[in-house]
Amino acid sequence: MSAAADIPATEDTVTDLDQAIQECASVADFEAAAEQIPDALDGVDAHTFLSNRCASEPAIDSAICDEVFTPAAS
Repeated sequence: MSAAADIPATEDTVTDLDQAIQECASVADFEAAAEQIPDALDGVDAHTFLSNRCASEPAIDSAICDEVFTPAAS
């Protein structure tokens, strides 16, 4: 997350956070990291970012993407 925050805005790409997506164990972990380093998401909601990124890049093999798309138990 901190590596993505250090990238200048002129060089930002959506793939900058792929490593964080793969390394975080859960959506909650990703959200906590995003709260600690808010510049990494440039103001975008963490869950919204994850939903969009996981939907657009099915090659990302991560527990987070599985969690994002698993319906919550009612």
